[in-house]
Amino acid sequence: MTPAARLAGAWDLDAADPNFGGLSGLAAREDGSLLALTDAGGWVELGLEAGAPATARIAYMRGADGRFLRGKSENDAEGLAYRDGLAVVSFERDFRIEAFALGACGPNARAVRVAALPGAFNGQAIDANEGPEALALTPEGHLRFGYEVAPDNRSPLGGVLADGTADWSGPRAANPCGFALVGMDSVRLPDGSDRDIFLYRAFDPLRGARSVLTWGPGEADQLTLSRPVLTDNFEGLAAGVQANGDLRLWIVSDDNFSDLQRTLLFAFDVSLAPKAE
Repeated sequence: MTPAARLAGAWDLDAADPNFGGLSGLAAREDGSLLALTDAGGWVELGLEAGAPATARIAYMRGADGRFLRGKSENDAEGLAYRDGLAVVSFERDFRIEAFALGACGPNARAVRVAALPGAFNGQAIDANEGPEALALTPEGHLRFGYEVAPDNRSPLGGVLADGTADWSGPRAANPCGFALVGMDSVRLPDGSDRDIFLYRAFDPLRGARSVLTWGPGEADQLTLSRPVLTDNFEGLAAGVQANGDLRLWIVSDDNFSDLQRTLLFAFDVSLAPKAE
């Protein structure tokens, strides 16, 4: 493990409710709780006590007409950003971003379309299951998205423009070789600078699930999770800044509602090197 990253906690989450699972997006809320979403259109609120998950509540997303989202073409939620009571979600299958006023309406919040997302990159159509896995709301309030598909091993990034359209932004994610982008977040540091954090994953039958978490451009700014470390299909990422200036990075795994996989929640604290004068 990179010396700058310290394991702050690791939990294997489970519940008697068969609807619990499939966690694919994660966000840290201002009240200290975590909000997750499932790729079956569910909300999962994780209450923390002494920094550890203690409670969970499950609800389901509603469309603009008030009915529950149904079927993969509607409810394949993947990326999550949250601020001031507003949850913003990116969806695969039907590539789009929608917003939910959870703070005002709770789980009865109806979807409001933010933007339709591109279905092709560099003239090539994108597979329905390789779309906007990653979503971030920057400190300045800009909404950014990243796709899992990785042409030339680099996942494309984009943003929502002021006129409500969405487009590719030019730069692409710095995927480690063989890894796809599945999560990102952006935070403001005490020195006033912004820091982007990315989560990448890979899988093959011999090595199993592997993940790379990055919070900077250098080799010292990344953490790799692979066997024999306990790991799984990590997809959700949430970042925050603690009182001492360290980053708190949360990642959660998607068990695909399978008994052969786990829902793991890990927390890492990262000490950032001071900026050079």
